[in-house]
Amino acid sequence: MLDDLHRYLIEDGLWGFDVLHHAVHLAATTVSLLNTAAVTRSRLHVLPLGISRSGSHVSVKLGSLDFLKSDTIPRLTEIGGGSTGGALKMSVAEEESGEVRLPRFHVCIMNPPFTRSVGGNLLFGSLPKSERTILQKELSAVLSEKGWEGIGQAGLGAVFTLMADEYLEKDGVLALVLPRAVLSGVSWSKVREMLLKNYHIKYIVTSYEGNNWNFSENTDLSEVLIVARKKKDAGYTLFVNLFEKPEKELDAGYIAQTVLRAGDPALLNIANSNSASFQVKKGGKTVAEVYSAKIDDPLIGAYNFFSKFELNRTQHQLFRHGVLRLPTAGAVGSLPLKPLGEMVEIGPDRRQVESAFAVSSNGSYDAFWGHESEKVYEITQKANAKLAPKPGKGKQAVDLWRKSGRLLIAERAWLTTYRSLAVFVDKPVLSNVWWPVTAEDEETEKALAAWFNTTFGILSLLSVAEVTRGPWVGFKKENLKRAPVPDFNPKLKTELAAAVHTTTAFESLPEEFALAAKREGARRKLDEKVLQAFGISVEEDALTKLYELLKEEPMIRGF
Repeated sequence: MLDDLHRYLIEDGLWGFDVLHHAVHLAATTVSLLNTAAVTRSRLHVLPLGISRSGSHVSVKLGSLDFLKSDTIPRLTEIGGGSTGGALKMSVAEEESGEVRLPRFHVCIMNPPFTRSVGGNLLFGSLPKSERTILQKELSAVLSEKGWEGIGQAGLGAVFTLMADEYLEKDGVLALVLPRAVLSGVSWSKVREMLLKNYHIKYIVTSYEGNNWNFSENTDLSEVLIVARKKKDAGYTLFVNLFEKPEKELDAGYIAQTVLRAGDPALLNIANSNSASFQVKKGGKTVAEVYSAKIDDPLIGAYNFFSKFELNRTQHQLFRHGVLRLPTAGAVGSLPLKPLGEMVEIGPDRRQVESAFAVSSNGSYDAFWGHESEKVYEITQKANAKLAPKPGKGKQAVDLWRKSGRLLIAERAWLTTYRSLAVFVDKPVLSNVWWPVTAEDEETEKALAAWFNTTFGILSLLSVAEVTRGPWVGFKKENLKRAPVPDFNPKLKTELAAAVHTTTAFESLPEEFALAAKREGARRKLDEKVLQAFGISVEEDALTKLYELLKEEPMIRGF
């Protein structure tokens, strides 16, 4: 009976597709070696990728993505009778070319390619440029027909994910390795929308092992493993935060089995002040932490930006419920908050600025150019460059200049070295790495600059951050509009605005949190000043515990 089951799974139950001949052959060999029963065929296929020509006829093949157009990839025939582009079905013993008709699956497991359509446009990057351009246009047309315009900016991983959904049975399981940007990235919004609408996301597994943020080979990008069941009545999601990535299959199996014994997810709920995380221990050492959430926010990354449950709960309860809850102290006060976008306008991004302007000592437009962390260590800054419009860009330059500002928020940040994520400049500027921000008055802008340099303001920004590689994060405009900020009353605004001019130089974020843990440093003084302005009294030890967690956090220090 067991041999019959194995034979069925390999011959008919397990389907696999790749465009690389050796990858499929390796998969066929591995599956066969693990099976004791004799098999005669498999459903593993090499799919054609690229362009084939027969006379004046040109055939464009997108590999697995051809299943977006049809559930059948036909056997193609040249005029002379030979095969030109059908699927190649493989087993250890033989190869056979022919038509492939895709069934609906009960389980779909994928580690899709992540190549994005921006920054050089390397979609289908293994092909010659002439072919690549044709395939990109073909894919763009297919996506447009399906109403999926724009997801190519997220990369092929987003396309594969949406395609997998089309071929998955109701109540089927989807398991994916994707860039961590899927949790909060603006370009991944359609994927998140699909998952949150049609699936119960059961697990999100993330590696927080410093310089080991990935699950795939040949990448150093942060990745996540997502397991989701296709059903609309979503329950709790378990977040599995790995402090050490398993090196062997047995280690991974042990962690998985232990997570299955985590118990009632309601008792692990990040929104519950009385909940606690579940610790996965190996040899007396904690190698992972598990907690749960009912995801009701499309910025899923806000639930697990940090490796530690206590930090994520502090962030979650403050910015979702306005409750300041500190580790070991519980709720100590409340802060009236509102989205940044309701208070300010955010100016042009670096692409727009760089397309219209060039740095020039003779320019007439002021700028704050670059972000050298050793120089940007105070909240108040001075314009450091001049810009001149590029030829033919005069009108565009004038239009962009209308959106210049004195309050600047970092567009990207390397958290291990950056000292300040927001500054206030002596005059209106544009920038290539900062968002110019304008509010109704200067005092509001100064108060916001002070807020974003407090520990709580930094947590606010990180709650909307898009993670690229560990502590290398970005702040997209659409997400930044959602960053929680104080709903200032006049007295609070005045007190925070004054702090801009009294705060001394910052060290890097890890150093500053280490100093704060010793009750020292400019950031701790600013935090205490802001809490006092809010009328919140906090014991020193309660704040100290927060800083101790932050100074050890891999997402801050990088290891």
